[in-house]
Amino acid sequence: AFYISYCGKFVLYRNMFLLLLITVCTLSYFYVKWIYTFWKRKGFPYLEPKIPFAVLDPVFKREAALGTAILDVYRKTKDKVLGIYLITRPVLLIRDAQLARDILTKHFESFYDRGIHVDDEDDPQFSGGLFFLKGQKWKSLRVKMTPLFTSGKLKAMFETVEEVSDRMVNYVNMQLLDFGSKELEFRHVMSTFAIDIIASVFLGLEVNSFEEPNNPILKIRDKLNEPTFSSVVRGTAQFLFPSLEKLFIRLGWREKAPEIMREIVKRTIEMREKQNITRKDMLQLLMQLRNKGQVNDNDNDWSAKATDIDAAKHMSIETIASNLILFYVAGYETTASTISFTAFELAQYPEALEKAQRDVRDAIERHDNKFTYESIQDMKYLDLCIMG
Repeated sequence: AFYISYCGKFVLYRNMFLLLLITVCTLSYFYVKWIYTFWKRKGFPYLEPKIPFAVLDPVFKREAALGTAILDVYRKTKDKVLGIYLITRPVLLIRDAQLARDILTKHFESFYDRGIHVDDEDDPQFSGGLFFLKGQKWKSLRVKMTPLFTSGKLKAMFETVEEVSDRMVNYVNMQLLDFGSKELEFRHVMSTFAIDIIASVFLGLEVNSFEEPNNPILKIRDKLNEPTFSSVVRGTAQFLFPSLEKLFIRLGWREKAPEIMREIVKRTIEMREKQNITRKDMLQLLMQLRNKGQVNDNDNDWSAKATDIDAAKHMSIETIASNLILFYVAGYETTASTISFTAFELAQYPEALEKAQRDVRDAIERHDNKFTYESIQDMKYLDLCIMG
């Protein structure tokens, strides 16, 4: 009797579980189907999605990379905009160049939300970054940071770019001197070159990553590219399921790269304030924001000394580090890729390469044989090669 009773309960619980599972799956299916009517309900042209991965179906099947999958969708229509889905997340794909320009410039105040969640209280690594802020916090910080990128400020910081460029050229020449000829991973060379520029222009640090490959600035790149389980899952979720970010923070999943950046920023600021050091770089301008609440209008005044020493700081170390790590990520990868692709294309067409070289020489001659900010602006053909 006990055995029959036990078996009966087991069958009952099993059936209840199966019924619950079927109910959940059915409701989930219809919920996803309803989500997939979003663009239809809004009246936008859309691509009929495949359940459950939509446009990411070839990515999950390992048939295509994310960029390739989006490009394939881009080519399937002639509409200016197209509604697509990243699993269950509705996304509007912009195909018109003028519309994209308007979104990024004229109407950018309506499109500043990247849809990525950060936890202000528990994740100061990124929460102060302009890329992640929303609403009034984003508007306020953007207004404060806009003066950082005036032509006058950029010109003043250009001297350090030339110094780093000379070190990169010397490194390549030494490789050729030692070996006569040598195959180099050009993109890696350009990545290292870009990181040294970022270290100098943004952080005011004189590093030579070609000779010192274990310096902390390069470690940030290594940590960013380190494919740990937590970084892969967290990075994917930020893109597809941003609401899960709070859970990952609670689990203690934190990136190492921002911590390294924070320590570098903290030590550098303390040293500059203690020794009264002034340097023409991005960190100095952020120190002005921190101590004065605004960037100096005078392009020749780089002092970050507060008028009232006891006054509260207008920007935290964490906020400065958050924005510098964003500049780092956005700067080194794009710079390395752009230079590498441009050099590769020019190498395929010797006539275009010769014309670009002549354009550079002529521009430098027109500016008293000096490699300056103004001479670069005057390299019209090289600009076409890069932008084209």
